[in-house]
Amino acid sequence: LKIPDLRSFILFSIAFRCLPVSTRKLFETSTISDYPTIDELMKFLRNRVAVLEVVGEHRDHVAFGAHTKSTSQQGHLQKDTNRSGKPRFSSHPTTLVATKPSNSTNIRCPCCSGAHGLGVCARFKKWAVEERSRWTREHKLCFNCFSADHWAPKCTAKSRCQDCSRRHHSLLHPSGSTTRGTGDTPQSDVVLCASAPPPQVSKATSVLLGTVLIHVRD
Repeated sequence: LKIPDLRSFILFSIAFRCLPVSTRKLFETSTISDYPTIDELMKFLRNRVAVLEVVGEHRDHVAFGAHTKSTSQQGHLQKDTNRSGKPRFSSHPTTLVATKPSNSTNIRCPCCSGAHGLGVCARFKKWAVEERSRWTREHKLCFNCFSADHWAPKCTAKSRCQDCSRRHHSLLHPSGSTTRGTGDTPQSDVVLCASAPPPQVSKATSVLLGTVLIHVRD
């Protein structure tokens, strides 16, 4: 073999075998020498490394920019305007929750038509207990919560009378009734006289008489 620089070609062969297949193909397409030297291979590798570094930095920069942009837009519904003046929204899904308006303003007192419940009505409180009970019964209201949808036996409210803990409203508690449902039954007074002496039991007494034996002589 007529190799101009055998030593350099041997070093080239050893180093060339250690390279990846893709790098070998690139080198073979770029060289025109029949017997490449180690210097030609080193020059090619330096150029290859420089190209890979530039491409790698560009990819990292693009990937970092895309990641920063995606994280800044995540979880937010952004609205902007394009050049045509039309609003543009992001494609992030959103959930719309419809809130039910409060019906507290729709409460009307059946007694005075005021914006409050029957339990706080000043006019209703001025009446006597018997008149309140009669009025509630005539208007077919629940005796426990003053609702017109049900009767007291079917009432699900946990409120009870504050005076006797029964299932009726405190404003309908009958006057003069027992508090807390417990009857105060009169109890007979027991008088203990500490100075009375204990009863005495009579005991039979026995008397022992002494006897003397006497001998009489004639």
